[in-house]
Amino acid sequence: MLIGGDVTRAVNREVTLVDTAAKVAERVKKWSTTFLYFALVPTVLLALAATFWIGKSFLTLHDIANNSKRTVEDVLKQAKRPTLLPPCILYFDPNLRTQAVKARDLVKTVQNIPDTRILYSDPKVLTSDQRELLDLSHIDIVIVLGQP
Repeated sequence: MLIGGDVTRAVNREVTLVDTAAKVAERVKKWSTTFLYFALVPTVLLALAATFWIGKSFLTLHDIANNSKRTVEDVLKQAKRPTLLPPCILYFDPNLRTQAVKARDLVKTVQNIPDTRILYSDPKVLTSDQRELLDLSHIDIVIVLGQP
């Protein structure tokens, strides 16, 4: 049982305790807000930069894929000329004849390609755009299967 001054002291102690808890909560809120600001803002900026970089890389990859597709289409158009009817194997480096013959042996179970249909296609006779696309696509040998 508290009497007189003891009651006042107990009430002051409770008020001080509540006041201290409020100050601690306010300080924790202030520090967490400051921490979130200094941690979250750079993280968001880094995420945006990464998104931009990945998007740019994807566009570059997409461009390379489109260029490769155009190169293959150009080669197939060249292969469809009467002198280059399928089936045939085209190679663009004169040193790749042996590899072209090996490629022919790999597809032999699917379609027989005679030696006369393994053809060297000189990149010098291609247009400059076709040469550039061929260089970008890194295509060395094209196998065209089908009926003549």
